[in-house]
Amino acid sequence: VSALLALQFNSARITYLSLFLLIFYSLKQGAFIADDLVIFSDEQAFLIGTFIIAFLAISKDRSMFSMHFFKMIIGMILCALLAWGWHVAINLLASLPPKKISDSLSLLLSLYVPIGVACIVVCIFSVWRSTGTDSTIAITLFIWLFGYYMPDQLPISVLFTLIGIAYIYSILAKSYHLAYRDELTGLSSRRALNTVALSLNKHYSLAMVDIDHFKHFNDTYGHDVGDQVLRLVAAKLVKVQGGGKVYRYG
Repeated sequence: VSALLALQFNSARITYLSLFLLIFYSLKQGAFIADDLVIFSDEQAFLIGTFIIAFLAISKDRSMFSMHFFKMIIGMILCALLAWGWHVAINLLASLPPKKISDSLSLLLSLYVPIGVACIVVCIFSVWRSTGTDSTIAITLFIWLFGYYMPDQLPISVLFTLIGIAYIYSILAKSYHLAYRDELTGLSSRRALNTVALSLNKHYSLAMVDIDHFKHFNDTYGHDVGDQVLRLVAAKLVKVQGGGKVYRYG
């Protein structure tokens, strides 16, 4: 459900994550192939998932039906190969005599380094972008780590259900933002004003504000600078007190 909803709102990263977790859960339940045919161990699958989550955290939402789709697939395949290679290096290191392995090298090639880097990357991008999708990806990584390191606390079905609920909530919040928020200024849109107007009583005040000579300003300085002016004016108007609300009408 979350994958289909995300696809409708061009939330490609949520779609990829939903499908990945669905495939992972199906494989854990033995839905597709027998246990003796599984090519990845639990540790490898965990590392692959961690890398894919981090890769999607630094990516941007692009259309699923474009060349970006192939780039994302290639990126996730590279994540799987990197995780597989790292796990092979860990096993190779473990097979060496202890005297030939320094403590620093052993720590460097442990699982803690890639997992720690992935956590740092996801946290940085979730704070930097501050979008619902990035926050949801951070929640995904947290639950993914929780499920691996504390498998006896909650069943994987419960954990993945929580992730699915977070995805659906994120998509609904995004759809609300698209419908009732002006993307340029961040103010409530005309649709929000029309909705609120239906609930007003007979006593209210309404002020329509316009920017003088704005077309001339755009013609002189360009529309990009004009957009900055609109954001500036919106930032001033939104400070209205006394319970006032600001909307962008046009």
